[in-house]
Amino acid sequence: MGDVRVLSLKDRPGDIALCARWNFEQWGREAGRDLAGTEAALRDIACSTSGEGAVIGLLNGKPAGMALLIACDLESHSHLTPWVASVYTVTESRGQGVASAMMLGLERLAAAYGFDAAYLYTESPGFYARLGWSVIETLAHETSDMAVMKRVLAG
Repeated sequence: MGDVRVLSLKDRPGDIALCARWNFEQWGREAGRDLAGTEAALRDIACSTSGEGAVIGLLNGKPAGMALLIACDLESHSHLTPWVASVYTVTESRGQGVASAMMLGLERLAAAYGFDAAYLYTESPGFYARLGWSVIETLAHETSDMAVMKRVLAG
């Protein structure tokens, strides 16, 4: 395992375009978004001071992943906030602790904003369960079930 660091994306503005491309390729294109809109939205989230944020994971000093803290990621559950979203690690850096470190970074950010819990939804709850997240609901989805998960945050 290499040296893993997590930084606020607002402190690395030169990496916003790269993270936007990752986000667009992983989720945005299929959702009908465009790359420019994805980059603008990511810049807004990264620079937010009102309960949202973005982190970048570095492995041996190189960008290796990104993750977001946003107000809502699931319209049917807008009463829950904040949400961890767009957790992504580049293929060659997976299994080296980048995603785990980014999750911890977002949990700390959410706690710093005063939240006592954070939420996410995923088709792969096992990874998040190992990090202390709990399934609070299972939703039937078109292709597979989605777990809605919660993490109680340390104050």
